[in-house]
Amino acid sequence: MEKVSDKVIARAARALRGDPSLPNSHDLQAVLVRCWTRALGHFCRSYDTKTGAFAERLYLNDIVKLCDDLAKAGLQADLGDFDQARLRIALSDPSMRLDRTNTIDLIAFLETHLGSMPDGIRSALLDGIPPDCPGWSSCFSLFVTEEMKSSPKVFQIFVTERLATIEALAEASAQTTDRIETSLGDLARTSTETGHDIRWIVDRLKQLPSLDDTDLTEIAAFFGIFDADGAAAARKAIMVKARELGVLKDRVVEYEAAERELTRIAFVDHLTGAPNRSHFYRELGDRSRRTDNAAFVRHLAFLDIDGFHQINNAWGHDAGDHVLSEIARRLQDLALASEAIFCRYGGDEFLLGFEAQEVETERLQNLAEAARKAVSAPISYLAQTLRVTASVGLSADDADVVIERSIKSADLALYRAKESGRDRAVLFEQRFHEDVEERRALEVALRTAIENEELRLRYAPVVDLATENIVGFEALVRWHNPDRGWISPVTFVPVAEECGLIRLIGDWVLRTACADATQWLRPIPVAVNISPLQWDESLIGNLQSVLAETRLSPERLELEVTESIFLIDTAECFALAKQIDALGIGLVLDDFGTGFSSLSCLGRTPFKSIKIDQSFIRSAVGGDAGSSAIIHGTVTMARALEIEITAEGIETEADLLLAKELGCTRAQGFYFAKPMDAEAVRQAIS
Repeated sequence: MEKVSDKVIARAARALRGDPSLPNSHDLQAVLVRCWTRALGHFCRSYDTKTGAFAERLYLNDIVKLCDDLAKAGLQADLGDFDQARLRIALSDPSMRLDRTNTIDLIAFLETHLGSMPDGIRSALLDGIPPDCPGWSSCFSLFVTEEMKSSPKVFQIFVTERLATIEALAEASAQTTDRIETSLGDLARTSTETGHDIRWIVDRLKQLPSLDDTDLTEIAAFFGIFDADGAAAARKAIMVKARELGVLKDRVVEYEAAERELTRIAFVDHLTGAPNRSHFYRELGDRSRRTDNAAFVRHLAFLDIDGFHQINNAWGHDAGDHVLSEIARRLQDLALASEAIFCRYGGDEFLLGFEAQEVETERLQNLAEAARKAVSAPISYLAQTLRVTASVGLSADDADVVIERSIKSADLALYRAKESGRDRAVLFEQRFHEDVEERRALEVALRTAIENEELRLRYAPVVDLATENIVGFEALVRWHNPDRGWISPVTFVPVAEECGLIRLIGDWVLRTACADATQWLRPIPVAVNISPLQWDESLIGNLQSVLAETRLSPERLELEVTESIFLIDTAECFALAKQIDALGIGLVLDDFGTGFSSLSCLGRTPFKSIKIDQSFIRSAVGGDAGSSAIIHGTVTMARALEIEITAEGIETEADLLLAKELGCTRAQGFYFAKPMDAEAVRQAIS
């Protein structure tokens, strides 16, 4: 191409400075277009293969400067006849090599004066500038198109081409560190700018030929741009390759140590240091993981610490953590000695298990008994001795059964052990599943019982033994289901407590009993049973609300609580009792003697009355001296504290005579009357 004269360039430059003797702006634009087209073509062919440089680089800079001046003067060059095809051919020439400065100049001009990079020219630049040439990395971000950002497919095609170049470089020479690092860095920047995920290139890296230590180090560093999952996959691929090649030995050792630590974290309980449930599943999982065809039976012992929350409440969570760690250590020692698998399942629950070719019930029961003994041994903490017990659920299933189902069976057996009094082991029976289904159906029906007005209140009279007059009533909730008939509270109250309905039912009982009591002709009190789950700070507000709504005098309301509320000697528990007493509401300790509370709670709590459980009355009437002694001692203590004593379950003349003989002041039971509805109460006291 003919070289554009320097005079033309100079003339154009003077025109932009306001020389009036030059042609008008339209003619000037035409000159500039011709200048640019010719100059660019000449520039593209000015590459000297011997020197590796463009002879006309300065000339191109003059053209760029001239067009910049044109733009500043407010003139927009019409480059519609710009020879893009010629540029593409020139840039595709194998002998064409652009250095960093030329490339930046060219791209900047195209972006500025063409509005955007024409796709054809962009493709020519990408094809014509290999990633190993100087400056390619610096210009790389200029090639990121909007299309590439919006289309993962376009981006993947681009990255795939770059990877092919990287692999070719790695195969061609062992000394490829800089080139591979540059190319990987470009991919990293492209990933950042486009927002696309390029973790899939890990699979391509696995196929790379032999690389030296430096190459692998740079590749590993590159993967720092990925998130945790991607980085882990990349490091693993790289380190596997490094082990194969016997390189990066320090890095491999460091990586393997980190992998061991990750494994420890994944399979070890952080609090106790014992294996966790993931370890247990891996070691004693589904039979499908086994490599042999032998028939095996999976045996499980699911252990739970009885009343563990009491340790936390009484001694603090540090004490609880100490207890768990000590129990875990003992059970782990037991597992090793018994050739069993062990884990801390979660919270205060632990699992022991083993496989055998047939059901070994005796071995499983012996393991459970040994575990209970290990747990119940004294535990030293801060010069104190702590003691706990354990309940255990046992199951034995074919190893084909998924492990979660085996654990569920053991858990059902554990529940039965808890329900049967704790500190024992129970072997799973199929009826446990049936009981659970029945319990679930009962829960569903119970949820609609209040809404459907299926609950009823019955009132059991409390009689003064000196006059045999009625001095109060205890409100008892009953449930009549249209499909099941009458359902005992012994059956549905535990279900209500488990499924969270006890508060709703308890509120209904409290409100209904207070409303009924306002209709009685005599101002005698009514006693309402309070579940331990209702015994919290919200109870005070609820009581005040119900009394205000029903207009019942506080002195006519009594709350019956069991000893389990005072099992933990906490300031909050006794403070709540005093608040209730301050409202004028009486407190009654129900079923005294069947729980585990200390006698000190009687002196610290303002009880109005104590009820002796009917089991003591039955035993005493049958001649049990111990039961008689307990009743007599309780009566003596109550008199000293000026507390009424009520004997429950009085059904016969013999029961009544014994209650009087032992000093009880009140009594209730079928001997006097069966529980009655609100209308019958009105008639009884009229």
